[in-house]
Amino acid sequence: MLLSIYENKRELKGLFTEANLIENFVEILLKKHCIYTSWQKPQFKTLLHFLGFLSKNMITWRKNQIDKNGVIKIALEFNKKTMHSYIVDDYINPLINSGIIKINDNLIEFSQLCFLNYAISYFMKHDQELKDFVLSEDNYLTLNKAVEYFASENPSTYELLNFIRKKVDDSKRHVAEIIKKEQDLNIYNLDFENMGNLSLLDIASASDEFEKKINEIKADRVRNDEMMDNIDPIDECDEFGGVYQDKHLSSKKIFMKNFSWIYLSILEYLEVQNY
Repeated sequence: MLLSIYENKRELKGLFTEANLIENFVEILLKKHCIYTSWQKPQFKTLLHFLGFLSKNMITWRKNQIDKNGVIKIALEFNKKTMHSYIVDDYINPLINSGIIKINDNLIEFSQLCFLNYAISYFMKHDQELKDFVLSEDNYLTLNKAVEYFASENPSTYELLNFIRKKVDDSKRHVAEIIKKEQDLNIYNLDFENMGNLSLLDIASASDEFEKKINEIKADRVRNDEMMDNIDPIDECDEFGGVYQDKHLSSKKIFMKNFSWIYLSILEYLEVQNY
């Protein structure tokens, strides 16, 4: 990817984000297949827009793959919405030939997850419905890479920054409530930056006491693990290649999945401190 960008766009200078790299690579791949394309067929910008439209349908349908007939219907709908009249295959074939999407057993999917995330982030700028869907309570964490790319492509707006800040504040408040309930401790009163590390050797002077403390901490960790398993059992399915892991996942479970490690780490630290 990097060599291709360097070879084709040597004028680019400065620091690049992951989204910048993928954006330039997708542009190179698509333009390579549009050099000799007749004006009667979709050009680069139209293909890029269709790619975004395709990604919208895939994630809102929660599908990793769509059969070719389904993609044909999407292309016809795209023609209708954009008032184009291109042949359907003239949308699909360049994307397959460029390697951005692939077809196996009549099923079409994105060849790389980064291409899907980029297409989503690109189309979010043009489709408010998709933007609202991605930034909804149930989706913004599972589609975090698309959100990251969108933020990278729109650095001059504070909208997403304020959105993420609110989510972080809500998450901190939620974690604090759980710890207050479980440990009767207000974490806002703790100075984590100035807390030193506490060794078990400092709390267990004799060998028999040391073994006792180890067993107590192990028991507490088992209790915490069991509690988290009850809240959010490990998913056995990975329906959407790491993007949509479970279409029935509730917002509460999504929250606990992403913040459980914070909670457990604090609990384990406090349990050692209390000894």
